[in-house]
Amino acid sequence: MTAPAARAAVSRGDQTRESLLAAATTAFARDGYNAVSTRQIADLAQANQALIGYHFGGKEGLYVAVVERVATQIGAHTGPLLERIEAALDETREVTSPAALRDRLLPALLELTDGMAALLLRGDSAEWMQLILREQQTPTTAFDSLYSGFMGRVAALITEVAGRLRVDQDQTANRVLAATIMGQLVVFRSGHAGVMRHLGWAEVDDARVACVQQVLRGNVTALLAPPQA
Repeated sequence: MTAPAARAAVSRGDQTRESLLAAATTAFARDGYNAVSTRQIADLAQANQALIGYHFGGKEGLYVAVVERVATQIGAHTGPLLERIEAALDETREVTSPAALRDRLLPALLELTDGMAALLLRGDSAEWMQLILREQQTPTTAFDSLYSGFMGRVAALITEVAGRLRVDQDQTANRVLAATIMGQLVVFRSGHAGVMRHLGWAEVDDARVACVQQVLRGNVTALLAPPQA
């Protein structure tokens, strides 16, 4: 095989792999792992069913690859925002003034909640969020990819910020606080139909995203405020 022909074969193989991953994401999110057959995925991807075995070793391997792909995609969105929080935490290790800590840490955290709200409110997050919710309710071995890929890092950093700003609370309380903040974000996708009906929205535009971000900023700021003397 000549070099150009070899490159073309690799390109076709990559395209087929991506088509299978995209089709499997849709099918697994919609129907769940057990209800989906490799034949259905192959038909949806317009690919030969045998290529699932070739590229992924079978249905289970394909599912794990789908979950890893979702974790990578979300990590690409949240990574820079999480790095800013990590930098703010590192830069304030020796800071003892509560006001100075708040001025440095809170803006970095609010950038994260802004970014995650925008991501979750986008229509194209529906498929992978449905997949994540299935893993939350009935975790498989692939859940570790989600948790280590981005979920655990988000939770740990929010908890660390809470621990620096809410020194009146113990570690368990700050972990609960972090879970509460994440819950306020996730509800816009996990409870999408009810939330949209409650808000009277048929779609979400930039102005509505900004409205959600503003309210979340107020909530997070209040949760991380020091107790009143």
